[in-house]
Amino acid sequence: MRKRHLIFGWAPLLGALTFCALGLSTYAAPDYWFSDNMSFFLRQLGFGALCGVIWGCILIFSRWMKGRLFKGVTLTLAGGLVLLTLMTTVRTMALSEDPNSAETPDLKLISINLERLYLNDKTLTDYLVAQNADILLFQETFWWQQDRLLALDGLTEIAGLGPYPEHLVRGELGQTSIFSKFPITNVEYIEVPASDVRNLTGYREIVIVDIETPQGPIQLFAVHPNSPRSPTRWQERQNYLDLLTDAVRRRQQASDSPVIIMGDWNTSPWSWHFFTLLDETGLNTAFPNGIPQTTRFFYDYRLHWILGAIVDHVAVSDDFQFTDVSLGPDVGTDHLPLEVELQRIVE
Repeated sequence: MRKRHLIFGWAPLLGALTFCALGLSTYAAPDYWFSDNMSFFLRQLGFGALCGVIWGCILIFSRWMKGRLFKGVTLTLAGGLVLLTLMTTVRTMALSEDPNSAETPDLKLISINLERLYLNDKTLTDYLVAQNADILLFQETFWWQQDRLLALDGLTEIAGLGPYPEHLVRGELGQTSIFSKFPITNVEYIEVPASDVRNLTGYREIVIVDIETPQGPIQLFAVHPNSPRSPTRWQERQNYLDLLTDAVRRRQQASDSPVIIMGDWNTSPWSWHFFTLLDETGLNTAFPNGIPQTTRFFYDYRLHWILGAIVDHVAVSDDFQFTDVSLGPDVGTDHLPLEVELQRIVE
């Protein structure tokens, strides 16, 4: 085999075949850390496989690579790409509800992973003023730092100032924050311990609040499990999702109030575990324009379509109809705001 055939023919094709296999692994072996993490990168893996198919076809039809083996591998890659695309499309359609934009929303929520962004940052506050949301959910607030910065600005509290509603619940770990225009009548914290008790950053919490809206009470779950960057952290995320499922079921049995789960799930929308949680709790989700889009970008916002993942989600019970789901602009953190408008269904 000539060296140029190996470098320009076989190497790109086998690389694309590897991308396709990695993408399919997330459906074939969802209970393994590595393959489940591949669900974060299905778009990138699928694009790499598509490039391989196109390149293989160019070489075949140009008669530069005329061997049967090369043609067979190209055909195998094309078949794998079709299967990957089909499975991803089916999973997306099974998860997503189409928003009814013709309806008038009763409730507007915004969720942002702040990544320590100062609450009084002008870019952030200007955005929040323009949106005028009823409920704000923040992850990675780092209240010890926020309090210090607020004190330097001569402020003792942010709730009720500027775009921030007066009702505020801080998570016990200082990470999760919920601002609401409507009264918060009950608060429940569920602590999710780390695998290593010495790893303080591994501790997470589920914050559950009952909010009395004009349309009736709702149960809001603010979530932020660990990022599954290692087998240990993946298992911690799994434990978090199991506790979340149990908490939702318990709440559903005890109350008829609608349920909303929102935040940074650190879980791909194509992960089997995301699908299972929604299926077991009877909740629905929706994506901007019906398509999962980057919410967590890497390095630079301008690269978010290439270097990014979909980790921020909202899920609601059948008592709600989505009227709109969209993503906000770059506000200074590494997550895009998740904007959700809901209408309550009254029977």
